[in-house]
Amino acid sequence: KIGTPHTTGVTGHEAWAGTTGEVILSVSASGDYAAEKGNLLGVRPGQPARVVARGFKFNHVGVSRCGRYFCADDYQGACKIVVGSMRTGKTAVVCESRTSMSRAQNTHAHPYLTPDLKWVIFNSDRGGSPHVHAASVPEGIIEGLG
Repeated sequence: KIGTPHTTGVTGHEAWAGTTGEVILSVSASGDYAAEKGNLLGVRPGQPARVVARGFKFNHVGVSRCGRYFCADDYQGACKIVVGSMRTGKTAVVCESRTSMSRAQNTHAHPYLTPDLKWVIFNSDRGGSPHVHAASVPEGIIEGLG
């Protein structure tokens, strides 16, 4: 079960994890789900939620087509774009979106991985107005996640 009273409140950001039958989602990063404990969860019907990754205040999330990796924004500071393994929980920062994260949805990063796992696509208004950006995933990052 996800959401109050079972977890902190859901953020409203979730994605299917390929053909795994699992959904990955973020909950409010506080209390038992603070960044260091993990607010990025994986859920399957009839099973308890599991922490997918820790160390960031995850918000928007996307999952690779293969269902093995995720891409999410760290909703604080420079709004880092993070990739990680659904299996190991290892993460790596690809870049900083430097978006303002204002009330307007087009200032939220909404990151995702391209099908070939070589790029992350995200929104940012770092130049003054919202644009779609692409950042290459450095060679070896995906393999290093396990």
